[in-house]
Amino acid sequence: MSLSRIKEAVIGSTEIVVVSHEYPDGDSIGSSIALAKALSQMEKSVKVIINGDIPLEYRFLTGIDDIRRPDDVVVNKESIMIFLDCADEKRAGSQIDAYRKRCRLSINIDHHLGNTNFADINHVDISASSTGEIVYDLIKLLDITIDKDIANALYITIVTDTGSFRFDNTTAKTFNMAGYLLTMGLDFSAIRINLWENKNPNSIGLLIDVLSTMKFVCNNKAAYIVATNEVMEKWKAGYGELESFINYPKSIKGIEVAILFKEIGMNEIKVSFRAKADFDVQAIASYFGGGGHKKASGCTLNTQLNEGIKKVIEYLHERLI
Repeated sequence: MSLSRIKEAVIGSTEIVVVSHEYPDGDSIGSSIALAKALSQMEKSVKVIINGDIPLEYRFLTGIDDIRRPDDVVVNKESIMIFLDCADEKRAGSQIDAYRKRCRLSINIDHHLGNTNFADINHVDISASSTGEIVYDLIKLLDITIDKDIANALYITIVTDTGSFRFDNTTAKTFNMAGYLLTMGLDFSAIRINLWENKNPNSIGLLIDVLSTMKFVCNNKAAYIVATNEVMEKWKAGYGELESFINYPKSIKGIEVAILFKEIGMNEIKVSFRAKADFDVQAIASYFGGGGHKKASGCTLNTQLNEGIKKVIEYLHERLI
């Protein structure tokens, strides 16, 4: 029902602002590009805002150069704003929330458990593998042709959010969508090369340094790694380069929960959680003010790095042991 309302809102609008979360990933970037290109086919004026650096592996996508930072965009009061992959309005940044209040209508499209339904129209489907899967449904509902560029962007959303179809959020619908996108001419070779075979040499140095911090806790049922400000500066790295690092501790036999601590500032830490089996890391993230999915969640801690690690591990220990 809400997708139909979104369709009506889109048809009745001339300017649409598409936004997604800070520290962008494959789902947020791919969803934004796919939706923007689809709306452009409808001859809508589209502005795409993401407050964060685009990781190297996604810069090959056509439409990436159209993404702007908040300061580079003027949002008109007659615009509608579509949030993608944001569990709450804060995920896109404080400036974006100010823009939301200026727009005549806000729309929230997401797949995260615990979404706060902050917009005027909310479509939150926690059964979807990715926000891109929902955007795909919307594009089909709008009867828009999925060309090669849209197919590439949408495929990125599902292949990254399902861990190349390895995670439990992969469904028959996900595979059917991937198959359809292949028939629409997506560049499978370009996606493979850019996602997995085009690493910046500095990112390998970063990986080595971050993996050297690995510690096993909770009777070896959990492992965590740490990316400090110092090591990020050493390798001139963006935080998007850390996206896949958490899969290394998660891949170890016996590990049920993997954690990545990212030091953003003196008193700001981004924490990512991944669960291998049935443990609910969304509940852990939620306790610390975050959220996400049962097996993949995150939160932000406003404290010093060592203190943040101590708090998280102590809380996890009580629930994992």
